[in-house]
Amino acid sequence: MPRFLLFFAIILIFACSGTNPVLESQKTKVSQAQKTLREERIRLQTLRDSLKSEIHRNIALGIPEEQAEKIEHARIKIQETIVVVSEKNLAAQRALLDSLTKYSP
Repeated sequence: MPRFLLFFAIILIFACSGTNPVLESQKTKVSQAQKTLREERIRLQTLRDSLKSEIHRNIALGIPEEQAEKIEHARIKIQETIVVVSEKNLAAQRALLDSLTKYSP
């Protein structure tokens, strides 16, 4: 019984405080997802901008030209996938925040 009262007291304190810790936590997750997406997009653009120089660097290291091109294009493809996943994560975090906001007291 005392555990129930303690739990109830904690819920009551959060309800009366005007801030919902779950909602605040979700806002933080949305901000982090936005930051991550920005960083991944910048990383993708950097890979695209340095494509030719990276291919030449690989060739200078003794990698055949065709293989050097495949390596760098694969790196870009992987980064594009990371950007897509980051976009989906942000959308999911925003949807959850919207849901929490809609049903939050």
